[in-house]
Amino acid sequence: MSNSSSFQEAIPGSNEVGVDSVSLTNLDSTEHISSTNIYSNHNVTTDIHTSSYGHHGSAAAEPQIADAPGLEVDSVRSSNNSDVDSTMGDSFLSSTASIRESVYEYVEENGRTYHAYNSGKYILPNDDAEQERLNLQHHLFSLLFDGVLHLAPLPSELHNALDIGTGTGLWATEFAQKYPSAQVIGTDLSPIQPIYVPPNCRFEVNDAEEPWNYSQKFDYIHGRAMVCCFSDPAGVINSAYDFLHPGGYFEMQVPQMPIVSIDSSINGTSLEEWVRVSCLAVERRGRKVTNSRHYGKWMAEAGFVDIV
Repeated sequence: MSNSSSFQEAIPGSNEVGVDSVSLTNLDSTEHISSTNIYSNHNVTTDIHTSSYGHHGSAAAEPQIADAPGLEVDSVRSSNNSDVDSTMGDSFLSSTASIRESVYEYVEENGRTYHAYNSGKYILPNDDAEQERLNLQHHLFSLLFDGVLHLAPLPSELHNALDIGTGTGLWATEFAQKYPSAQVIGTDLSPIQPIYVPPNCRFEVNDAEEPWNYSQKFDYIHGRAMVCCFSDPAGVINSAYDFLHPGGYFEMQVPQMPIVSIDSSINGTSLEEWVRVSCLAVERRGRKVTNSRHYGKWMAEAGFVDIV
């Protein structure tokens, strides 16, 4: 499990959009995937980059395994702690129960609610309106990619997959349905995922910028639309590299910012000003909206090769 304070979860425009999608394969892979423009029309231009990576020249360090087991989030709704080994003692039960409850103590500000775990880390809310936006965002990506969930050339059978910043969990749920052989974990700062999911899918309250302590490595790691999520995206990329199996893929799908239009029709409009002010506000909170431009460099520094 990731960190002793992480939890397994089972509860409930513009004329141009550029999306950088980077997938990388580890160690034993010799396949090279060239850059491909997969979608373009007068309204939307999407430039997709898919690449592979090989051995970084030295054996990867084994991941650290958390001392404490993952905590079942849905058990928060019950006083029954029977799932936890009683030999851990009353103090452990008391502290973990307190942590469980605390992730639901959302911060309310200006009529919106925000995540409680590592409060203030992520700048966007987690209330119903935001969840609707996240669901719409997932459907927009589905339309953009013609229903394709990933661009990395994955095998038909996977064992372990990770979705960081899973949001409402739609992508992770659909991926688990597509790959029933895979155990799919979705992580987020907010426990806003659905109760009813495929049996091979679960969710954890987790901060991807903290040290990763999973008990296994992954065949595939995915992240999407993480424009303002990380203060240290290079560190997240390093963690992803360390927790990929040889031959595994890492894929990030991130809109390019700021938004522009092909025919300059956005120039001088209220939308252009909104984009400018929004980007400025995000950067004042320590998040650079242009980070996707540096993903290739950071991936190379982490040990990825053949990056396109």
